[in-house]
Amino acid sequence: MKHARTIFASRIAFCLIFVAVCVCEVYSQSLGTFDGAAIILDAPLSGGVRAQRYASDPYILVNKNAGDFVVLCDGTQPSNTPSHWLIPRNPTTGYWCFKSNRAFHRVNWTGVSDYLWLPNSNWTGFVNLKDFGAVGDGVVDDTNSIRNAVMYVGAKGGGTVFFPMGVFRVTTAITLPQGILVQGAMGKQLSYYVAGSNSRSVSQILLDAQDTTIFRIGEGIENVRIRNIELSAKSTSATYGVQGIGKGGEAGAQIISFDNVVFSNFDRGIYVTNAGIPGDQKYGEWQFDYVKVDSCAFVDNKNAGLYIDTYNTDWNIRSSVFYLPAVATSGGESDAIFVRRLGSMLIENTFAGGTSYASKGGDFLDVQAFGSIHIINSSSERATNSIVFGNIAGGGDLHSVLTITGSTFGDPIIIKDKLTFVSSGNFYTGSMISFTNADPLRTSAIYSTGDRFCYDADFVTSPCSPDMGNSNLGFQGPGARVIYQSGQVKNGIIPPIPTKIGTDTEITSDSNTEETKPILTLTSTNVSGQGKAFLEMSQAPFAYRISRDRTNGYLKFSGTQGTPWQGYIFDAPVRLPSMPLAAIFNESTAGPGTLIFCLDCFPNTSPCQAGGTGALAVASPTQWSCK
Repeated sequence: MKHARTIFASRIAFCLIFVAVCVCEVYSQSLGTFDGAAIILDAPLSGGVRAQRYASDPYILVNKNAGDFVVLCDGTQPSNTPSHWLIPRNPTTGYWCFKSNRAFHRVNWTGVSDYLWLPNSNWTGFVNLKDFGAVGDGVVDDTNSIRNAVMYVGAKGGGTVFFPMGVFRVTTAITLPQGILVQGAMGKQLSYYVAGSNSRSVSQILLDAQDTTIFRIGEGIENVRIRNIELSAKSTSATYGVQGIGKGGEAGAQIISFDNVVFSNFDRGIYVTNAGIPGDQKYGEWQFDYVKVDSCAFVDNKNAGLYIDTYNTDWNIRSSVFYLPAVATSGGESDAIFVRRLGSMLIENTFAGGTSYASKGGDFLDVQAFGSIHIINSSSERATNSIVFGNIAGGGDLHSVLTITGSTFGDPIIIKDKLTFVSSGNFYTGSMISFTNADPLRTSAIYSTGDRFCYDADFVTSPCSPDMGNSNLGFQGPGARVIYQSGQVKNGIIPPIPTKIGTDTEITSDSNTEETKPILTLTSTNVSGQGKAFLEMSQAPFAYRISRDRTNGYLKFSGTQGTPWQGYIFDAPVRLPSMPLAAIFNESTAGPGTLIFCLDCFPNTSPCQAGGTGALAVASPTQWSCK
């Protein structure tokens, strides 16, 4: 009997083990995998901390729920407390992994809030913001839901956070990880800014706070993209759409792009600066490199659409538009682009403008110090100034090159420090380009080809002259010299403008080809007796002219020097035409003062006498006299 009971007990134990194995097998077949890296996303305003880094604690905490079945990905059981599962993380990679029978979990670790976490079966590299609890009605605060989705994507190593149509209200800054794409269904159309239109068909993030930003990009971050979305603020008090911030000497941020993004009603739409010492980077610079702003709109931003205060930024701004609020009503600068210090920038197919000529916006481009800026096929109007450069001492030098090609600017350009100004095929519509620095050691250099400075029809009221100091248009002021400027032919009532070369010129020729062709040819169509000079050479205050004599057609040398500095000195032999006296008497075109060497004349005869060995013959109104 005892033996029978033993057999029975063994069978019961076997069955229990079998049931347990079966249960485990069923669970293992239905378990979802949860994983990621335990990261911290934070870009403090004081700088000096990588914006994305691994947490330091050895475990992540997973909220415990009734009916949980949780195992580590290696099949072992995790430690636990009454309220949490303790999932170990790799201290080097930050990676953690567990399996569970639940459809989702809530996880947290040091420095991270309690976040919703979805299984890998839901992960395709793309997440919908509403899967993390966002409402998008413009009333509910969606900050935590957005931060949750951003953290989830960041912990996976990068991916897309999708904002469906709606207005997503945020109240505090959200730091972005590297490798993230923030994408909306569609950014606000510019026609929305016409009265009577609406924003129902757009994805909008609305900042409902002051002294903060929607997104923050910090140190050591790469490959961040934002597209097809509107960023907007209820207040212009120190609010930013995107803020890039880091400390000089630390890892910079790079490969950042904004595509079809609207920035509206901020203090600054995009604001990039050095942590702790904004506006004073000097050599402790923090770099924000390889940035693309493509097909974006900046609308009614009080201080600036773009405010950049970093070196070596390498920005490309293309196909974008800046609507500038009136300076008088905005209480700010209302600039399109403000650059304190910059390595290089390309601006192409971009427009900026104020609301009206009576209520102008700020400046299209205000640059205090930079290396190289190239503006192509862009324009601005109804602004205070088109371009301002050099508001800080020593902000530029001749290696600072401002190149403008095929653009139109309707407001003044003010150059306050030394640079190289290269302008080709531009239309400065009634605008003055002034170089205000009077320091002779900080003189800018101007290279201009094919530029226009006024409308033809406006010539009577707005004289068109690019000459330095000769009118209220064109290149003005003591702070520059024209190195080269191409001329323009007469156009209607606008007189021709000469070509200018403002430094030493060397003209060379290939002597192996076309040896009979002149090295330099000066031609003029003015041959009807007007006396236009072929060539004028000057060394202030003197000028020397070579022209055609209007009376007899002789080549004429003249000068403006006057008494007592007059006449010509030849420091090499001068050879005159020579002929016999009989031929000289037949020279009907000779006028008084003509000099000829007479081959057979006696010297010191008046009139000249033949039979000598030669003398210098001088024509008077009535005869030839020999010297």
